[in-house]
Amino acid sequence: MKKIFLLFSFALSLPAFLSANPGDTLHVITHNNETVVTNPNTGWNQYANWGVFPSAAVNYRKVLVKMSYKCPSGYACGEWDYIDQIMLRRKGGVDSASLDLEMVRFITPYGNTFNSTWQFAWHADITDFAALLHDSIEIGYVHTGYETNVGKGWAVTLDFELIEGTPVRDYIGYSTLWNTNHVYGDANNPIENALGADTVVSSPNTYLTRVRINHTGHGADAAYCSEFCDKYRDFLFDGNLVERWHRWRKCGFNALYPQGGTWVYDRGNWCPGSVIYPNIYQFNVTPNSTHTYDVNMEPYTTGSPSANEYIVAYLFQYGQPVNANDAGMDEVLRPSTMYEYNRINPMCANPQVIIRNNGSNNLTSAVIRYGFAGGPYYAYNWTGNLATDAVDTVDLPATLYAPANGAFFKAYFEQVNGGTDAYNYDDTIYSQGNVSQGIWDTDLIFEFKTNNEPQENSYELLDASGNVVYSRAMGSLAANTIYKDTFHLNPGCYRLLFHDIDAEGGDGLSFWANTAGGSGYARMKRINNIIFKSFLADFGSLIDYSFTVGVPNSIPDPAVSNVMLEAWPNPSNGILNLDIGFTKKSEDVTVNVFDSQGKLVKTVFIPADSD
Repeated sequence: MKKIFLLFSFALSLPAFLSANPGDTLHVITHNNETVVTNPNTGWNQYANWGVFPSAAVNYRKVLVKMSYKCPSGYACGEWDYIDQIMLRRKGGVDSASLDLEMVRFITPYGNTFNSTWQFAWHADITDFAALLHDSIEIGYVHTGYETNVGKGWAVTLDFELIEGTPVRDYIGYSTLWNTNHVYGDANNPIENALGADTVVSSPNTYLTRVRINHTGHGADAAYCSEFCDKYRDFLFDGNLVERWHRWRKCGFNALYPQGGTWVYDRGNWCPGSVIYPNIYQFNVTPNSTHTYDVNMEPYTTGSPSANEYIVAYLFQYGQPVNANDAGMDEVLRPSTMYEYNRINPMCANPQVIIRNNGSNNLTSAVIRYGFAGGPYYAYNWTGNLATDAVDTVDLPATLYAPANGAFFKAYFEQVNGGTDAYNYDDTIYSQGNVSQGIWDTDLIFEFKTNNEPQENSYELLDASGNVVYSRAMGSLAANTIYKDTFHLNPGCYRLLFHDIDAEGGDGLSFWANTAGGSGYARMKRINNIIFKSFLADFGSLIDYSFTVGVPNSIPDPAVSNVMLEAWPNPSNGILNLDIGFTKKSEDVTVNVFDSQGKLVKTVFIPADSD
């Protein structure tokens, strides 16, 4: 059940949440298609709106925020990769004290190639802030950067998804450990000055503390720190090393691709057009006990420091878990129609879910049932050893065809630790799936052309069980060479993985920032050389493509499709190549080419085939 409550601007008229039931999702939209631009004078702009959240009488099991972006009406999308934030500014009213808690950090994409039809959405789990999201709340959307604020920006919608139910454990309180955007590498002002150990006395009812850290590196000195240098950070609890974590993130498999800028390059724990994933550390403690929390950056100095480490960390205190045996379905990765998982969807084998242990007992076994509505349901006996709050990504074995685009997939726990789950409202999860491309032919051709850097490429074709049935190893390919590999396949589901891996993460077979690398292509063809799938050359580090052969499928067989089209290089400042593969055409075809502003720049007319 979904209930939607929109942003209010001035009058505080409280909506009725009294009908909420466990498992219901309540929606509070604080920013609704709001045009967001930079302030070039300060590099910082905040859009603060008040929203009405449910009263404290309504408990949340889980809280997510969905962030939707598109180009504003009459504007181009923002061009640069800037830091944005969702802030919990104040509670209660305009005279309330400022809290300014960073719930989400996000990096905007390189949007100069997007047009008016583009849109994308991301989501983040902010359950740690759930107990604060009640009554009148001021939510700030902070947009940083220095690009022009005339004719460029983003249309942003923030939808808070509040899943009603019993919290996993009682919330006690929070405190700020560190909040710094400190110069890194300055011998006269070392970063440790801002990151000293913090000593905290746990509250009388606290049995667990959780540290939540948002940490990104920005700026570039002579060593390309901090944006393009891989540095580690140590986290210590009571003086003992908990983790040495590398502040680094791979970007070549970014869900939003391609983008106009250097989106493929690995960076200091962020990627253009992506949410920052917080580091979470939690510790079992006893009430009224004293503990120290400390972070230390890798020692580093430079003669002209200009890099920054942006670190915000909060300590949350909780009571004991409410239930002993309590598992939850956290998320469906595939099948899914969510933008963030488009790289691994559509799929035709091995659904993938994330499960979480919400109980005080370790989760050691579970029976998971799953399938599409109206179809057969399968059972999987999961075993493991998940501690409280730990998660596991589970591949569910089955060749599973979506009966139609948008078909509902369901996964649920039938048993947990050999018995009944103590809290059943999050035992079941749903998603929507898309049908994988279906080909009646069982003999197919994979054709690809390498560029000047063939040492970066390899591929594997996997069957539904994950067995490699065809492959070419990295290091086995020659430059600027066309390869045509014929696949003789049994009916079923297959997955093609084509890799491009280099020191920066992977830049596909064609990338505007690496013209020296040349240009290649990859596509799937029938034996008669008709193209039925052409891949973007600017794909980053991996093509992940699932398809079926010789089996019924509700996607029309490409034999009756009109056209397969690929354009490269994209973006282009000059010559644009169009690779168009047709079956027999009974009608005229017109191809219109638009620029990033939606302006028509070229029309190509292709007459129908004669009989």
